Amino acid sequence: MNAFDVDPETNTYLISARSMCTIFKVDGNTGDIIWQLGGPNSNFSLGEGVDFCWQHDTRMHKKYLHHETKRSKEIISLLDNSAHENLAGGPDLQTRNYSAGKVVELDTKTHKATLIASFRAPGDLSNGNAFINWGYNGAISEHKPDGTTIFFSKLDSGRLGPGSENYRAFKFEWHAVPYEEPALVAFKESNGTSCFVSWNGDTETKVWRFFEQTASGQRIPLGHATRGGFETSFHTKRNAALVVAEGFNSRGDKLVSSLAIKAVKYKARLVYP
Repeated sequence: MNAFDVDPETNTYLISARSMCTIFKVDGNTGDIIWQLGGPNSNFSLGEGVDFCWQHDTRMHKKYLHHETKRSKEIISLLDNSAHENLAGGPDLQTRNYSAGKVVELDTKTHKATLIASFRAPGDLSNGNAFINWGYNGAISEHKPDGTTIFFSKLDSGRLGPGSENYRAFKFEWHAVPYEEPALVAFKESNGTSCFVSWNGDTETKVWRFFEQTASGQRIPLGHATRGGFETSFHTKRNAALVVAEGFNSRGDKLVSSLAIKAVKYKARLVYP
């Protein structure tokens, strides 16, 4: 068994028996096998392109009653790893010369399995795209619904990365607020003070507010700048001695305050190769 998924509403499990090239659906209350897909005793006849072997990451997606046929149907996805790498000195394990992500519809009345989509990728995203991890070799890719590849990358895995193996991949929005303080520099100029601030790893700051800090610790507002990328710049006509930057999110909550930085005279330097 190398993968399983659960439907909490029905307490049923989708279990992948990789070495058997078979997927089972099991009743979580009794342990009885509800159906078997693939293998020598499959409960479903496999439509064109459904056949698979050495599969990974089997997932249940939805169960519905077809409005016309009134037949109960289920949708699952899997990585068909038919292009399994042959082991040195061992038998030929490949059942096909390529692997593919597949989405399969199961008609539990007629016991017919139909291929809905095949990507040369499983893991559907909210925008309709498909996201795939290609197993042992560490490749990941994203595809449009029509199969067009829009992203491909390889991570150290298997023989490429001793001691590690990239086995599955998931795509989420990344939200992060670093533990370290923002990096701030301020330069004295003939027409005021220029400030540059960055906060490595931050995804939440939308606005930087800048202040001059007095000797007594009072902060005098200088202005603000909308975050425009990794580093945000700001200029004030005021000749500020000590400068502080504060980061705020989209709700106006303060996330961080930098240390008070002394403004220094800018010195241009030529850098030779």
